[in-house]
Amino acid sequence: MSAPAPKKKTPKKRTPTQRAADHQKAFDEFRARAHGAGVRADEDAEGYPPYIVTADQIGDGNQNDVVFAVPATLSERVELTRMISYVSRLNLATQNAEAMAVIPDILIAYSSPMDLHRILIAFDQFPDSDELLFGLAIKVIEHFGGKGVVDVPGGSNAS
Repeated sequence: MSAPAPKKKTPKKRTPTQRAADHQKAFDEFRARAHGAGVRADEDAEGYPPYIVTADQIGDGNQNDVVFAVPATLSERVELTRMISYVSRLNLATQNAEAMAVIPDILIAYSSPMDLHRILIAFDQFPDSDELLFGLAIKVIEHFGGKGVVDVPGGSNAS
């Protein structure tokens, strides 16, 4: 005759307070690991002043300025950083089709689809509208990321 199977222990259910403490402990470990690697939160991220294109500069009759600001959520900032990294590898100064495809998304990440639409309509009145769009994108990106953030290692067409 075989021995009876041992009874399985039923794990104790954790209380919400215990789960919160476990999460806090894990997050503290994540922070400590990041700090150990020299990574610090950009505490000034929300403190960046917005980049503003005034209603007068756009000249479309709308009295609202277009305001470009740092995205509020981590997922939006991660996506924006990914796009900027991609564009910087393309060399924004070359004005190639790949960069042109990403620039609207970058500008929308800093503002809104409606604001981008206003900018595109305003720029479309000029024969160098592509250059205007690239120039605005560079100004906005450098406003938040620092001068040269979109430059490609090894130089650009200007160097």
